[in-house]
Amino acid sequence: MDHLDSISEIIRAQFDNRTAVRDQALSQARALTRFCSQAIRAVHRDDDPAMLEQLAEARKLADSLRSVVVEFPDLYFAGYTQDALKEYVEANVTCALIKKQPLIGPQELGVEYNTYLNGLSEVVGELRRRCLDIL
Repeated sequence: MDHLDSISEIIRAQFDNRTAVRDQALSQARALTRFCSQAIRAVHRDDDPAMLEQLAEARKLADSLRSVVVEFPDLYFAGYTQDALKEYVEANVTCALIKKQPLIGPQELGVEYNTYLNGLSEVVGELRRRCLDIL
């Protein structure tokens, strides 16, 4: 029975660690989404300094988010993580296109191909908004 106690302690410690990582990932995913939306708002207002600041913060958060969940692939591929990274793609691509800069690829952004494609599909709505603003 002593062996079972030591096994259960190891399992409990791993679960506690995983829970802490998940909580941190959720918090970072929310913040990443917020910075991305602020970058998009800034580009629509032609506020380049704010856009660049928000994108820089988003990059830091995206890098941190990926590094936090690196040991837990299920958390990396969880909906909230991939959704936040999709927003990261949308913000970077939207800003690049509106500012007539080269298109940023999935490798540069450090995202999976399907996440990149999901982000690209969201860019269409932002470009439509830009066209309406111009009109």
